[in-house]
Amino acid sequence: MKIAMLPVNATLGGAGLVVVAAYVYGTIQIPELQSGDPLGPRVFPFGLAVLLAICSVLLACQDLRAVKKSSASDKQAANDGATDLRLVAGIVCGVAFYYSVLEVVGFALATSGFLLGSMLYFHRESPVTAIITALAFGPAAYYLFGKLLEVQLPAGLFGI
Repeated sequence: MKIAMLPVNATLGGAGLVVVAAYVYGTIQIPELQSGDPLGPRVFPFGLAVLLAICSVLLACQDLRAVKKSSASDKQAANDGATDLRLVAGIVCGVAFYYSVLEVVGFALATSGFLLGSMLYFHRESPVTAIITALAFGPAAYYLFGKLLEVQLPAGLFGI
């Protein structure tokens, strides 16, 4: 029995477009004030929505441009698709874990930990670079956004 699997990139691209639709709906709900920035509070969120939509369409187009392969390579592609779905599920679990510990351990530590795990998995050929980058990015991003730009980020129990 052959199970039809949707192409992973096309599925993720479609899911991205659903997220864009929800994000745009949420952005429309932002009230516009009479005073303040002449562009209004919606410009930046709409810009992000446009970028996400472009990325989603490009991701979906990767599978649409793929050339059909022979039946022997279709079996390998189906196995690759299953691996891709496990990878996507792992990433979703990692993001959920990151989100769940963000308030407890703080932005800098949670971000460094998430990046460390992700980069060690995806960049196995250069673990030293992955470790240095991951451990430097969290505190640097916290300093940039939390201190210089005064964005409210979770400091966590340690106040870092």
